[in-house]
Amino acid sequence: MNNILSTIPEKNIDFGKNYIEVSDNVFIGHKATLRIDKLSFTSEPKDRDLLINKLIKIKSNSKYDVKHYKSSGSIAKLYKRMITICSKKNKKIGLTINYDPKFKRVNFIRFELSPQHIRCKQMAKLIDFLARKRCLGNMIFMLLNRADVTRIDIALDLYGISASNYYFGLDGATKGKLHLKDECHGFGGVSLGSYKSTVQIAVYDKVYIEKDNINDIKYYLYHHEELKFMRIEARIKPKGSSELMLSNLFMTERISNPFERLCIYPLSIKTQLFKYESFYNLLDKMTIPEALGKIEKGYAKDNIRKILKQNKACLFDGKRLWEKEKLKCMSLLGVLQQPAYWDRKIWNKYILKRRSKRK
Repeated sequence: MNNILSTIPEKNIDFGKNYIEVSDNVFIGHKATLRIDKLSFTSEPKDRDLLINKLIKIKSNSKYDVKHYKSSGSIAKLYKRMITICSKKNKKIGLTINYDPKFKRVNFIRFELSPQHIRCKQMAKLIDFLARKRCLGNMIFMLLNRADVTRIDIALDLYGISASNYYFGLDGATKGKLHLKDECHGFGGVSLGSYKSTVQIAVYDKVYIEKDNINDIKYYLYHHEELKFMRIEARIKPKGSSELMLSNLFMTERISNPFERLCIYPLSIKTQLFKYESFYNLLDKMTIPEALGKIEKGYAKDNIRKILKQNKACLFDGKRLWEKEKLKCMSLLGVLQQPAYWDRKIWNKYILKRRSKRK
């Protein structure tokens, strides 16, 4: 791998193809795209033993590589077994299945995939693979119909803008983490909110790299500065009163604006906060939610909040963005956003129709 490319953290390199371009009247002067970065959902079968029997028999074919493991990483705290399924042409097109939970309160099976890499027709092929008799058969449709969304990441990308040029806050949040540019290979950012909260926001820098240019990455980055961008990623984890079924994702009113609590401030705001020394000295050491948590209630804290409120940067119209683009954004999930097709007879008609169009 090119030496320059190897110094860029993997999470800061973008190869995603599945996105929508945001309308010009939401942003002024910047290219902006919206995508679904990650989706995970869990489900409960009517017969666990039957599902296990089907899962352990899923094997590779001419189009997909299938591998069976013991669960690893943080998910191993919840599930014992794991299956990865990925396209032989592109390993980013695929999904992970975790099953056999360690606790009774956890749904039996979990699916995780990255829709930013999977176009609608590829999503249909992936589900069709699972719907074959030698895989899950009709059980996949039952699992989809009963599935609960556990996480959906919605990513907004602003080109020509760097996260290091702004401060960020999140209304109502008390936790966060600052990722300094100097410590992250030049790709700084912040995480806002608790990992366990229903909405967590991450803001960080990325660069879009076309695969054909990997061998000459230094030249590519130097001559394509506009392909560096700032990602605002809303990590939504529905729970409690906000629980969300997969079959309801097409009902976009069920998903509240993921960016409405985000606050963006210019670096120049720091000069106005100079007299509040205890807060001022924390600004470049931690996130604004964390720094506010260090300040005792009183006149000073009220004034700091007032200054922050009066100096928000308006990089985009978050309300208008979500009202105009949420339907198109959710449609990027293809058949996973269309429960009308989650039935064997209707599915067969749908797949036959798609195949006839390709001929």
